[in-house]
Amino acid sequence: MGLKIAYVLPGTSISGGVKVALDHVTRLNRLPFLKTRAFALGPSPDWLEMSNVPLISADPLKVDFSDVDIIITTFFNQGSLYERWNHKLLIHFCQGYEGDYLEYLGKESLRPEIEAFYHRAKVKFTVNRFLCQRIKEFPGEVYNVGQGLDYRCFNSEKRKEPEQERVLIVGQYDLPFKGVEIALILVQRLKEIRPELKVVRVGFNDTSAEEKKIFTADEYHWAVSTSQIAELYRSSTLTIFLPEKEGFGLPVIESLACGTPVVASDIPPLRETCGGDYPLVSPHNVSETVHFIYSLLDDPIKLAALRNAGLRISKKFSYNKVLCRLVAILLWTWIRFPNGY
Repeated sequence: MGLKIAYVLPGTSISGGVKVALDHVTRLNRLPFLKTRAFALGPSPDWLEMSNVPLISADPLKVDFSDVDIIITTFFNQGSLYERWNHKLLIHFCQGYEGDYLEYLGKESLRPEIEAFYHRAKVKFTVNRFLCQRIKEFPGEVYNVGQGLDYRCFNSEKRKEPEQERVLIVGQYDLPFKGVEIALILVQRLKEIRPELKVVRVGFNDTSAEEKKIFTADEYHWAVSTSQIAELYRSSTLTIFLPEKEGFGLPVIESLACGTPVVASDIPPLRETCGGDYPLVSPHNVSETVHFIYSLLDDPIKLAALRNAGLRISKKFSYNKVLCRLVAILLWTWIRFPNGY
């Protein structure tokens, strides 16, 4: 029968974290020696546009995992699973350390629970080296499995340079650390210099009423599917992504793979993603960033060079590499901890 693996998700709403976890589940489940399922409360994630997603709609904290060999958690509030199923191998898949965002959300009271969870999870997987180092302050073993990209969807094959300059702002406005407010202030300044510029906003939920108090975009898109966001990338001249904190920053490689350069924050995870020769900007220096964007829009050769650099960067994120690492580490940890810790 092979190994039975359960991924435990907090829900099925649109988010990069859900997308990546379900991508893992779907790809692992194609291997004959693994039977992989996801468990989450919520409707079918039609926005993901994946066929045959092995997802069971149920409260994962109440599911009977007796016949499961490996349980993979994805959020800090799943700590009770480590108590109930402590005779099994439990692994935490970290796409962002939750403790880094509490000050922005006014939820410092959750820090003890988060830290207790990370102490309890003795084996952890991450999506980049930045997170791998970040959570090594907690006991246990940490493995970086990397991040993958679905090139069937995110590619530049159908890209056509827009006749009118279009700047795409990606991110969730109601999460302050995502930097959307800074991006809106920035494009307002850009519009004063370049009034013909078209600004396009895409997010997970409709916050247009709040955003219009700062700046009114020319287009608003919410809760878009995977193929729709890929088309929005391909139809834009530039993408703006200016978080103050990130675990990985999936929009960066999605946009670059679609042939659209990204004006991104100079923060550790994005430095790792983009490498040392791709220009990044300070999310707080609006004047400098406006000047940088203006110089790109005014110089087709510079913009083309950045586009080519971005395409090269995006090719590093093959899911074949991720799957090989993921399977190898899963089997290695299972051999070492077949009956839990």
